[in-house]
Amino acid sequence: MKKWIILIIVIAAVAAVIYMQLKWQTITVLLAALGAPFKYISGLLGEKEEDIKKEHAAIRRREETYQRELAAKASKKEENIRSIETQITELDEQLAEIEKKKHSIDKEVDNMSLQELQLAGRNYFGD
Repeated sequence: MKKWIILIIVIAAVAAVIYMQLKWQTITVLLAALGAPFKYISGLLGEKEEDIKKEHAAIRRREETYQRELAAKASKKEENIRSIETQITELDEQLAEIEKKKHSIDKEVDNMSLQELQLAGRNYFGD
């Protein structure tokens, strides 16, 4: 129905343009005069207030569901981040322990005599 009304208005506007020989002021007034009744008629034929309220309520429900899903995903990702941070902390502690062992071995090797170094080399690398 709206398409027919729009088509009639467009045809009337084209006829007015041809009749008025492209006088833009007159055409503008005619379009404004035709626009007001069209707006009124489209309001009568358009969506009712209850339909609009129902549509908005459905949109709100979908938004709430979407927000809950986002919150669940965000909390899961935060939990994963905490788990990864815990793993990083444990690995840092292990790395610090390995560094301590390395320094103690370096000190031990520095304190070894030549004969002890040769004996350790033979033990690890063979004769």
